[in-house]
Amino acid sequence: MLGLNSLFTITSLFKALLLMFFLGFSSWSDWRTREVDDRFWLICGVLCGGLTGYELYLLYITSFEAFTSMATLTAASTVLCFLFGLSFFYAGLFGGADAKALWCLGVSVPVYPYAFSNLLPLTRVLLPVFPLTVLLNALITVIPVSLYLALRNTWLLIKGKPLFKGLESESWLRKLALLFIGLKVPASSVKSMKYVFLLERRSPNGGKSLKIFTSSSENTDFNEVGRLAEQLGGDVWVTPALPLIVNITIGYLLALIVGDVPLLIVLRVLQLLRP
Repeated sequence: MLGLNSLFTITSLFKALLLMFFLGFSSWSDWRTREVDDRFWLICGVLCGGLTGYELYLLYITSFEAFTSMATLTAASTVLCFLFGLSFFYAGLFGGADAKALWCLGVSVPVYPYAFSNLLPLTRVLLPVFPLTVLLNALITVIPVSLYLALRNTWLLIKGKPLFKGLESESWLRKLALLFIGLKVPASSVKSMKYVFLLERRSPNGGKSLKIFTSSSENTDFNEVGRLAEQLGGDVWVTPALPLIVNITIGYLLALIVGDVPLLIVLRVLQLLRP
C-alpha cells in the first residue's frame, strides 16, 4: 500500500503533466485560431484544482503546519492570478483565453510541483507563488518580438519613412510605445493579414488617433480589421495578435526546469554590481 508521501508525489506528478497536456493542446488551438473553447478551461480548472484539493487533504492528515503553509499559498495564488488575469484582460493585454489560462494555473500549481523538487528547478530561483514565476517567464518570451518590431521601425525611421504621419499630435511616449508593438502597413494589405489588430481609429476631427491599449470589449473581430483599415486609408498601424498561451506554456516549462528566469537575471546583475 502506498504511503502518504508516495501518494502526494504521484498526485503532484500527475497534476503537473495533466496541466502540461492542457496547456499544450490550448497552445495548438491558440496558434491556429487565436481561440480556446471555454469548456476546455473549465475541465482543466476542475480536474487540476481538484487534485490541488486532494494534495491539501493529504497534507492536512499528515502535517497541519505544512497544510497551513500550502493552504495560504494556494489562496494567495488563486486570488493573485484572478486579479492579474482580470486586470490584463480589461487592459487589453490578455485575451479571454489567456486570462483563463492564468486562472487555471492559480488553482493547479500554486506552488512548485513537489514531484520535481528534489532535482529541479536547476537554478533553485523561484517566487513562492509559482504561477507568478510562470507569468514572468511568459512575459520575457515576448521580448524578442518587441525588439524585432523596435529594430524594424527604427530602421524605417532612419531611412526616412514617415511612420507618424497623421499622428503628429500624439505624445512622444505613445509614439515610443508604438515602435515596440506595431507595424505600419498599407491599409489595403491588412485584409490579407490573418491575425492583427488596428492601433488607429478615426478621430472626431476626421483625422487619425492611436488606440494602443483597448479593453477586451473593444477588440474588433479579426474579420472586421481589414474593412476598418480600408476606411482609414493610406498606411495604418497594426499589432500582431500573439498566441500568448504558447508563451505561457513556454513559461511553465522554463519555470519547471530552470526556475524564474527574469528574477535570476536581476539577481545576477545585482551580484555583478555589488562592490
